[in-house]
Amino acid sequence: MILDIKRVTAMEKVPQPDIDKERNALWQKIHHNDTPKKKSFFSRYWYVAASIAAVILVVVGLGYYLYLGHQLQYNGIQVYAADNTAQKLKLSFNGKTYILKDNSSVKRLPELGIEIKGHSIKLIRPRANFNNGYRTLTTPTGGIYTVTLADGTTIRMNAASKLTLPNTFAKEKRIVRLDGEAYFDVAHDKAHPFIVLTKYFQTTIVGTKFNIRAYSSIRANITLVEGKVQIQNKKSKPLTLLPKEQASLLSDGHLTKQKTDTDPSLEWQKGVFYFDDVPLIEIMQELGRWYNIDIIFENKKVIHERMHFVADHSESIQKAIDNLNELGMFTIINDANKIIIR
Repeated sequence: MILDIKRVTAMEKVPQPDIDKERNALWQKIHHNDTPKKKSFFSRYWYVAASIAAVILVVVGLGYYLYLGHQLQYNGIQVYAADNTAQKLKLSFNGKTYILKDNSSVKRLPELGIEIKGHSIKLIRPRANFNNGYRTLTTPTGGIYTVTLADGTTIRMNAASKLTLPNTFAKEKRIVRLDGEAYFDVAHDKAHPFIVLTKYFQTTIVGTKFNIRAYSSIRANITLVEGKVQIQNKKSKPLTLLPKEQASLLSDGHLTKQKTDTDPSLEWQKGVFYFDDVPLIEIMQELGRWYNIDIIFENKKVIHERMHFVADHSESIQKAIDNLNELGMFTIINDANKIIIR
């Protein structure tokens, strides 16, 4: 509000009183004026003070009005909030978080158990004294990374996703945790099942290819491309998926499965936003996540409008907005790095 007041003052060119000058003038009048004139002087003094107070009141009122107007301008539902800390590739290890840089040549960090070249990452065994710990790899917004584990499993991680895994797998099972979205190509090892944990379900695999989406409970699912997996959570009995089947999380927390087209679940790996009969809120959240930008719905009636939409990751956010506006169902604007749907 203070910044708004300053801007209003500058914009309106409201004269600013010189406090030192006024104080000096006051004392000069006190010392040089005789007693009969004091009443007249103090009348003028209070007139000046009242005028200054009025100016300040107008400035404050105008500033508050603009501030309140700015707040009301975004009076809607915010469905995605930009995160300034989500723009770097990070590895959390042994209580510390390290910022990793994309390198054109292979960079080896044996103390962290990682090799990195561009958007390709290999997680190897770290120093021996950290064998019993865990590592968490976090991908930034606007980036896709391919991660290879020590057992040969490859994981294609989407933007703003987290993968937590032990420094060395246990003898009986290979367990990892995912927050976000990733495509898994699990190395076959019947004696050591591969288990993926998310907030919403647990998936057990021997060797197969599948996509897991678990950014939030909205559209959380697993799509099987090849092989066979078993999925379950606390509210549902185990479900077995075969190729071209998808298990989805229902609003009540239960799981359901159905036949599906696997292409929509795989297009993101090719650098494409692909939505088929998807609510607008999910489309906008995906754009917000990729471009790391606030998404606000002022037009609440269109939040759940379902539509088909395709765009390229390499295009600007403005291009995606223009394409959506072509539908004529709503108006989307980019205002001060905030996407407003009206």
